[in-house]
Amino acid sequence: MPIKSACFCPASKIWELYWLAADHPDLLDRALVLERNALTGRHSRFDAVESGASWDELVRTADRFPSSNTTVGLGRSFARNQWARVNDVVDEQFRVRRGPSDRARFRLRAATLRKSDNALDGRGASHLPVALAA
Repeated sequence: MPIKSACFCPASKIWELYWLAADHPDLLDRALVLERNALTGRHSRFDAVESGASWDELVRTADRFPSSNTTVGLGRSFARNQWARVNDVVDEQFRVRRGPSDRARFRLRAATLRKSDNALDGRGASHLPVALAA
């Protein structure tokens, strides 16, 4: 069970995204597809003219998104697809990497980024892997 609504919540912390990649890669895959569909579909408010390139092009090539008045992804000010590519969380098809070493790397990164003042959901720390519960 993912913590709070880490899959889709725009307030999710980066450590939660790494945790999701390690423990629920299928849910992160679904969130990445949802974000891509929302920002490239016919009702998207993302403006390629304002940003200098299409959303898909920025996700695939840019190190970061230019400043925008429009939400650029599920992270509001960042696209999770672009974050996942830059941080080697996904493969070339934007599917979350699932190898044992990848999952270990994601867990370590989550544990490193999580601060003691991060709120946990009502289940407390008992449902987190030992590396995250500490």
